[in-house]
Amino acid sequence: MTTKRESILTAIRTALTGTTGVGTRIYRSRVEPMAREESPALVVEPIQPVSVTFNLVEADQPAGVIMCDYLVIYRTSSTNLAA
Repeated sequence: MTTKRESILTAIRTALTGTTGVGTRIYRSRVEPMAREESPALVVEPIQPVSVTFNLVEADQPAGVIMCDYLVIYRTSSTNLAA
């Protein structure tokens, strides 16, 4: 059974597939470094939320709002931005 985290990461990867210049070079994880011929590429990795807030809302039925803020890290070589 797939965890919710893996389901979300898979959905993100699927949504990014076909991104201009990246195509299918989207990885869930990567052990070895990428070769120049493999770039540009994306690596989708889970991280812990920066902050989580829980709010209870009074309504006809018990309700709550959970907000999670995430930090997204984007890495690129500043000397090689051209295709």
